[in-house]
Amino acid sequence: MDVEQKQQRHQVQIRAIYDLTMGILWTGVGLFLLFHQRMGFEFDVDQTLARIFGGAAIFYGLFRLYRGIKSRKQN
Repeated sequence: MDVEQKQQRHQVQIRAIYDLTMGILWTGVGLFLLFHQRMGFEFDVDQTLARIFGGAAIFYGLFRLYRGIKSRKQN
């Protein structure tokens, strides 16, 4: 394996770790927005807006997790 291939493989691994990390964070934010009242937090935000954004954050987080897992399996 030459140096260029090693660098490219390293970049793919870093990207996969980044995708996994961001996926976990976005999914956590989405879950927090959906269940913040049950956890005892009150915000001055419309509940419909919080649910819509929470659902979108979960969807995006799951997409990032999928992309990170998929790219790690390809290597």
